[in-house]
Amino acid sequence: MQERNTHYCSNCQITIPNDQEYQAHYRSDFHRYNIRRRLMNLESVSFEIFQKKFLESQSNTSCSSSQAQTYSCTTCKKNFFSSGTYSQHLNSAKHKQVLKDNRKNSDSLEKKQIQNLPEQCLFCEYTYETVDQVYNHMNTDHGFFIREKDSLVDMKGLIECLRNIIEKQFYCLSCPSIFASSDSAKQHMLDKGHCFMPNEHYDELCHFYDFTEKIKKLLQLDEIPELSELSFEEILELDSLKSDSRISEFEVVEQTPEQQARRAQLMHYIDIINQNRAKVLPNGELQLPNGKILGHRSLKQFYDQSHVVPLPQKNNHLPLQYQTQQAIKNVGNDFI
Repeated sequence: MQERNTHYCSNCQITIPNDQEYQAHYRSDFHRYNIRRRLMNLESVSFEIFQKKFLESQSNTSCSSSQAQTYSCTTCKKNFFSSGTYSQHLNSAKHKQVLKDNRKNSDSLEKKQIQNLPEQCLFCEYTYETVDQVYNHMNTDHGFFIREKDSLVDMKGLIECLRNIIEKQFYCLSCPSIFASSDSAKQHMLDKGHCFMPNEHYDELCHFYDFTEKIKKLLQLDEIPELSELSFEEILELDSLKSDSRISEFEVVEQTPEQQARRAQLMHYIDIINQNRAKVLPNGELQLPNGKILGHRSLKQFYDQSHVVPLPQKNNHLPLQYQTQQAIKNVGNDFI
C-alpha cells in the first residue's frame, strides 16, 4: 500500500511519499519554477539550488528598494537618503528663502509678459505688430473668433480683457475650470479645443460693443429717441433706475461717461423692445402686439369645435298663459 501511495514528479525529478505532500508540491513555487524552465527547454533544478536563487533574488530586491528610497528637493536641487533629513531640509530657512525668491521671479516674469507683449496671442507665445494680425493668427491657427464682430468697437480692449481672465484669474474661456497657473490654463484650452469667447462675463465684455445700429434694424424704426442730448447726471440717474431690476453677478468695472451713456441708451432700447413683445395670457394663449391671439396646440380639440349658439327670442321670460293671450289679441287685430 505504501508503494502505491508514493508519487513521482517528472518535472522536479523527486519522489513524494503521500498524497497530501503531492498536492502541496504541485502548489509550491519550486514546482512552478521547474515547469517554466521546462517550457523554455531548460533542465530542472534541485530544491537546494532553487532556495539559493530565491534568497539571492530577495536580497537584490531589498537592496534596490533601499537604493530607491531617495528624497530629492527640486527647488534646491539636493538629494537626501532618509525622510528625517528631507523633512528637516523642508523646514529650514534656506529652503523657504529659495521658495520666496522663485515666486517673486515668476510673478515678475508674468507681469513683464503681460505689460510688454500686448499684441501676443492668447493661447501661444507668438507676437505680432498689430491687433488685427493677432486676431487673424488666433482665428486661423486656434479657431478663435469674436462674436458679434460687426458691432465691436474696441478690439484691443476686448483682447486685453480676455487676456486678464487667462493670465490673472487662471480661467478657461469656454468652461468653468480654474487652474494653478496661466500656462496650465492655456494648455488645457489647446488640448480640449476651448479657444473660444466665453458665453458668460457679459458685464465685462459689453463695454467693447455698440449694438445701436443693430437694435434700430430689429425695431424697424427710423427715429429712436436719442439720449445724447441729456447731461451725464441725467444719464447716470436713468442708468441707476434701470439697473436696479437688472442686478448682475459681476462687479461693474469703472466706466467712462461715454460708456455710461451708451449703456443707458442700450437699456432704453431694451425697454422699447419689451413694450412691443408678445404676452402670455393666464389661460396659455399668446397675445401679439397687434392684438391677435394665438391659441396653444394643446387646446386644439376645443378650438375645432363649432358650437351653435341659439338666437335670443322675444318675451321668453313671460309666462306661457300671458304669451297665448297676447297672440290671440294680435290675431284679432289682424282681422279687424
